[in-house]
Amino acid sequence: MTRLNESVPALEIHAVMTDQDLTHTAKVVWVYMRASTDPQRMRPMTGTLGMAKATVERSLKALEAKGLVRRVHGVWLAEDRRALPNTADRQEN
Repeated sequence: MTRLNESVPALEIHAVMTDQDLTHTAKVVWVYMRASTDPQRMRPMTGTLGMAKATVERSLKALEAKGLVRRVHGVWLAEDRRALPNTADRQEN
């Protein structure tokens, strides 16, 4: 998980922001998750982002399918793409 004092690599940001399979709201949720210092629960996330619960749920499911976030014990965590295998392969395709 990224902390606010840790940088997110520009290539990782670019890969997510230019991913045409992700909606704009999914990208906003991803940025929020990567910048968060703590694991996130659904209700506070929807309030902070000003989005409907269904919108955030769809976004998280899309991000989870791409390996960008994961759910653990009822909270959501952002995945560090540098730690994921074959990240370079995914960025090239």
